[in-house]
Amino acid sequence: MNWGGGGNWQRIFDFGNGTNSYMFLTPSNGSVFRFGIRNGGSEQRVETAPLPVGRWTHVAVTLGGGVARLYVNGSQAAVNAAVTITPGSISPARSFLGDSQFSADPLFKGMLDEVLISDVPLSPSQVAGLAANRPPEFANQSITTTTASRFRLRQPPAGTARCRPHRRLPPVRGRRAFRDSSRRGVSIV
Repeated sequence: MNWGGGGNWQRIFDFGNGTNSYMFLTPSNGSVFRFGIRNGGSEQRVETAPLPVGRWTHVAVTLGGGVARLYVNGSQAAVNAAVTITPGSISPARSFLGDSQFSADPLFKGMLDEVLISDVPLSPSQVAGLAANRPPEFANQSITTTTASRFRLRQPPAGTARCRPHRRLPPVRGRRAFRDSSRRGVSIV
């Protein structure tokens, strides 16, 4: 991703059901790069120094076994070994790239190159491989979603991946394939 700076609390992603049930990644809340997850109670988070502005940066978050990890350019930047909330406990109905569950938060100002969502936490070596443009191998190439789990993507202008507030795509329904720059596709069923 290449963050253009600007307002605090911009979202790289935000998956959830409103302001009490979500998981998000923000390049800066004003002081830190943060992953947060909440399901009714207190927000659990892992955070580190804010991301650089105007520079391509590989970012990743993994969550599994009660451990959340933030990676920047393939290296672990922060860890929280006491995260008890799982993405499955949220069952997100509103899933955004570049937007937030909180209406006052600004849209993401920047560019996203590729987004990978996995149902298993990637290992440190898999994350490092992604940062070096080597995608991880998975045994299963299909992701199954339910009607309660939809993604809303913004239509980028030709040749870019910029988020624009004036044009929105409908949620993903049915079988779609999203392809990355190396022309591999992962079907969403």
